[in-house]
Amino acid sequence: MIRVRTASKDDCTLLADLNAVVHDLHVHHRPDQFVAQPEKSRLEALFRDSLDEPSVSIFIAELPAGKAVGYALARIVKRERSTQIEADPSVRLEQLAVSPEASRNGVGTALVRQRAASDAQPVAGGW
Repeated sequence: MIRVRTASKDDCTLLADLNAVVHDLHVHHRPDQFVAQPEKSRLEALFRDSLDEPSVSIFIAELPAGKAVGYALARIVKRERSTQIEADPSVRLEQLAVSPEASRNGVGTALVRQRAASDAQPVAGGW
C-alpha cells in the first residue's frame, strides 16, 4: 500500500534527493537545457520557497515502511479573462518523480490521484 502525504518544510532535503531521479533523465536527454549537477542547497531552497507559495502543492509517496519513493509538485495557474475566454484556473503538474525501485507499482498514479482529490479543498489565497 502506498501512502501519500503533503510535504512540509522538513522534507526539502528529501525532495532534493528524490528530484535527482527525474533530473538525471532530463540531463541525459537534454544536456543543452539542464544543469548537470544542481547544487543541493539551491534545490532545497527551491522546494522551501515552493512550499511557501499558496498556489503550489507538493505530495510525497511512501511505502508502508515509511521509505519515500516519489513526489509530485503541482501549481494552480489562473488564465486571465480575455475578450473571448473566461478566467479559468487549472492545475499544472510541474514535477513528478518516482524512484526506479518503485516504478511501475502505482506510485505516480497515487500521487496524481492525491493531487486531483485535493482540488475539492480550497486553496490558500483563492483563485
